[in-house]
Amino acid sequence: MKTLFLLTTTLWDAAFKITLELIHSHIKNGDEIHIVTCGGELHFCLANNEHSKIKCSACRLRFKKTMQLLKIPNKNITYIKPTTKNIKLPQINDIDELKNLDILNLKIGPSLASCMISKTRNHKPNIYSERNLITQIAKASVSCYETTTKELTKQKYDRFYIFNGRYATENAAIKSAEKLNAGYYTYEFGQNLSTYV
Repeated sequence: MKTLFLLTTTLWDAAFKITLELIHSHIKNGDEIHIVTCGGELHFCLANNEHSKIKCSACRLRFKKTMQLLKIPNKNITYIKPTTKNIKLPQINDIDELKNLDILNLKIGPSLASCMISKTRNHKPNIYSERNLITQIAKASVSCYETTTKELTKQKYDRFYIFNGRYATENAAIKSAEKLNAGYYTYEFGQNLSTYV
């Protein structure tokens, strides 16, 4: 069975370990694993929203070493490429307008709002002062959508796993799968760190 995973960061320890547990279970079943991941070029990373080079390097090194341990060949790894599209946001005055935002027919407003709320820890963030950040999140979302669409078009996968699905990059992968009628699974933390759903 050919299985694809979207893995945008290794910095969220619990989420990364859950993903590895799923990958390992598929490897034990003899499945062929493919990964779509960030190579440090995403415009925005919720786990590293200040885009610290040290954190970014640590994330990429952890990913590389883990893939080596799991014996996943480089040819099965696709890196998210930054979009070349010029993303221009309309005037947005509040979180409700952000939730209704549609860029390139992707209806990514709710996932952008989710990222903003998570990043600012405020359910009514100051949208005007965060306009540049919203643009960066939108670009990351479009980048993930484009790369995922290309990967899902290139070959057929029996399973496609996406952690959470609420954040902008992960939600963009869901939108890609839905557009292509490709099945996907989302997974999340369980009631404690020893389980997942």
